Amino acid sequence: MCGKQNDEGVVDCAALKGGKLTGPACEGMSGTCDLLAGGRIYRPRAARAAAACMTRMGARACDIGVRKRCYDEGVHAACPEAQFASACQAKMDQCHAAGQKVTYTKEECMKAESALTGGDRTWALSAMGPSSEGTCRLMFTVF
Repeated sequence: MCGKQNDEGVVDCAALKGGKLTGPACEGMSGTCDLLAGGRIYRPRAARAAAACMTRMGARACDIGVRKRCYDEGVHAACPEAQFASACQAKMDQCHAAGQKVTYTKEECMKAESALTGGDRTWALSAMGPSSEGTCRLMFTVF
């Protein structure tokens, strides 16, 4: 059921295009939304939520920190697919075995994996720890 839900939805980029957002930090915003709409990094449900957040934020979304919060919102909008449960548990077990604090839940990991596609999904799971920083944290693509 989640797989179908994660693949539904259309990303609306209208508010982020056509020079509506100005300034050097905003130059790439329409391209950012186009990447979300293209479905090559984020699946439609998560991409739609991230783009809606950016639209709500307006020019503030030009700040990478704000965009990261919008991607986080997109990840949390994903329906957690059961197929990722064992990979997420294994990652968390690796972190615990390395004595590192895990700052995400299994469900959050499953949502991140469910929100992303292909290589970005693979990268995110590998980047969730253990890390040289001593913590294992939720990772997802930000651009």
